Amino acid sequence: MKLRSVSVTNFRSIVNGKINLKDYTSLIGPNNSGKSSFVKSIELFLNQSMPLIEEFSELEPEVIVANGIEIKKRIFNNIIIEGVFKDIEDWERRKSGVSGIIFDNEIKLRETISAQHDPLTNKIAMSKMYEAYVRREIFTGLDESKLADCSEEIRTIVRREGFTGTNFKTKININIIKEKIKEERPDLFAYGDWEWSSENFGIDAALKQAIPNALVIPALTSIDDALKSTQSSIFGKLLSKLIMPKVKACQHYHDVTSSFSSLVEQLKSDESIEGLRELRNDITNRISEIIDAKLILGLQEPEYEKIMGGIVELRLDDGKETPVSLQGHGLQRSLIFTLLEVIAKHDAKSAEGDEECRSTVLLYEEPELFIHPHLMRKLKSVLSNVSSSSQWQVIITTHSPFLINVADDPCSLVVLKKENGVPPVVAQLDNDPFVGEEKARLRAALDYHPSVCEAFFAKRSVLVEGATEVAMFSEAKKLVDIFGVINSLHKETTVVSCGGKWTITAIAKVMNELSLPYKVIHDRDLKNLDPNNPQPESAIHPYNANRVISNAVGNAANIFVVADTMEDILWPEGRPNHSSDKPYKAWIELKRIIKSIEDENDPANKIVLLSKYQNLGDIVRFAYN
Repeated sequence: MKLRSVSVTNFRSIVNGKINLKDYTSLIGPNNSGKSSFVKSIELFLNQSMPLIEEFSELEPEVIVANGIEIKKRIFNNIIIEGVFKDIEDWERRKSGVSGIIFDNEIKLRETISAQHDPLTNKIAMSKMYEAYVRREIFTGLDESKLADCSEEIRTIVRREGFTGTNFKTKININIIKEKIKEERPDLFAYGDWEWSSENFGIDAALKQAIPNALVIPALTSIDDALKSTQSSIFGKLLSKLIMPKVKACQHYHDVTSSFSSLVEQLKSDESIEGLRELRNDITNRISEIIDAKLILGLQEPEYEKIMGGIVELRLDDGKETPVSLQGHGLQRSLIFTLLEVIAKHDAKSAEGDEECRSTVLLYEEPELFIHPHLMRKLKSVLSNVSSSSQWQVIITTHSPFLINVADDPCSLVVLKKENGVPPVVAQLDNDPFVGEEKARLRAALDYHPSVCEAFFAKRSVLVEGATEVAMFSEAKKLVDIFGVINSLHKETTVVSCGGKWTITAIAKVMNELSLPYKVIHDRDLKNLDPNNPQPESAIHPYNANRVISNAVGNAANIFVVADTMEDILWPEGRPNHSSDKPYKAWIELKRIIKSIEDENDPANKIVLLSKYQNLGDIVRFAYN
C-alpha cells in the first residue's frame, strides 16, 4: 500500500496542514517553512515513534493549588496526524488487522499523541492512540455476548456453523458469523455512520506488518547512522533483504549454528564438558546441603541473525581498506543512494514474484548535499527509479531545482511558505493542468533547462524567454540605480529563462496554481508582419505565442511586451543582424550603455541618454517594482 495523503495538526510550526503524496514527492520552500516538520510527522505516524516534548504546541498553563501553594500545570495541544493509504495489495487485504478497515479501497488512520504534565513531580507522560475511519457494521438481531438474546434467524446461522452458546462469542467465531450473515441474510446487515474508532483495532498487531515503514535520511546525518543494522536504516534493510538471506543459505553459516546448538545441548547434558562437569558437581554438592536441588549449567541459544547483523560492516578499498566513515561526505552520500538503488531493485523483483514485501516510504532530506554537480542527474534518476517500484515511495525536501519532478507530475511539487510568524501555508496542484503538446514543451524545457524550476523556489520571479534577457538583468543593481527605481525588489527577484517563448505558458500555469508571485517579459515578435493586421502563416510563429501567454498569465498587469525584441531595446537606432552569440553581445552592449550613462557628467547629456534608453528603463521598473 502507498501513503497518499497526510494531514498534520499542532505539530511544531504546523497548526493545520495537508499534503498529497505521489510516488515521488518534492517539498520545497525557504528555510524554516515546515518541510522537515512534515517529514518528521510522517516518520512518527508510520514508525509509531514518539515526538519530543518541544514538538508539541503549548497553551497557557493552568494554575492549580497543591498543599496550599499555587503551581502551574503545563497544557499541551494534542498532535494529530491523519493518513490515507491506497493501492492496497492482495496480501495486505488478507491481513486480519487490515481487512476490516478498508472502505472504498482505501484505509484512513488517525494518530493522536497526547502529553500530560504532572505539576507535582514536574514529569510529562506521553501516550498515543491510533484510530481507523470506519463505518460501524450493524447486525439486526445479533447479541455478541449471549446467544439466547439473538434473534431466531441469527441463532439458526450460529447453530448451522456448529457453534454453541459458549464458543460462539469468541472474536474469531463472531467474525465468521458476521460474514455468514452478510452472505445469507443481507437484509439483517447495514452500515452505520462514518466514525473514527479504535474498537477492535490495534496498530501493533497485524496492521503493523502491512502499513509502510519510514526510512529517514536526515540532511545532516552521520554515515554511521545509515550503516547501523537496524530496520530503520538503509544498511539494516540491505542486511535483512539481501545479505543475511545469502549468508544463512551458505554451508558455513549452517556449520556455525549447528556447532553452537550442539554446544548448548552438551552443556545441558549429564556428561557436559570435562572440567565443567566437575565444577557443576562440586557446586551441586554444596548447594544440596542447603536445598534439595542440583545445578544445571546452561548456555542460551543466541539470535544468530542479530549477532551476525551486528558484526557485518561495509568498508572501502581504494588501495587501502578503510571504514566508510573516514571518507568524504560526498562519497558517503553517494554510497547512500547507491544502496537505495540496490535495495529498490531487489524489492521490485520480489514484487514480481508475488512475495509479501512491506512498503517503504523514503524520507530524504536535502539529498543534493555534498553531491558533485555532474552526479545530480544520476541522483535524480536513482530516486525516480526507486519511486517507480510498487514497494517504495520517495519524499524529499530540497533546495535544488534539479531534483523536483514537475515535468512528469506537476502535482508532485509541494511548496511551503511561511512569513512573519504565520503558520506554514501549503501550495500544491490538485490536478495536472497540462495535456498534449503543452506537456511535451514543458518536459523539453525542464529536461534541457532544469534551472527553469528556480521559479518555484524564488521569493518572486520574472519569467523571460531566454539567455539574452538573463544576460541583460545580470546588471540589475546598476540598472535600478541608473533609472532611479525606488524601493527596488531586485535583491528578492530571480530572473528565470524559460528556454523559449512557448514554454512561458506552461511555467506560468504552474505559478498561478501555486499562487507564486511572478511577472513575464517577452518580445512582441512582430518581425516582418503587417503591424496593422499581423497574420502569421505558421501556427508556431512566435507572434502567436503572445495571446497564449496572455491567457495563461491572466493578469495583463503582470506582462510586459517588448516592442519588438530585446535587441530593439538595446540598439534603439537599429537592430543588428546577429546570427550567433546573441546573449554575449547583448551583455557587452548593456555594459557599454551603463558605462556611457555613468560616465556622463553633463546633466543635459545624461537626460538625453536616459531618454534614448527610456524603454530599457520601463522594463527595469516593471521587473523590480
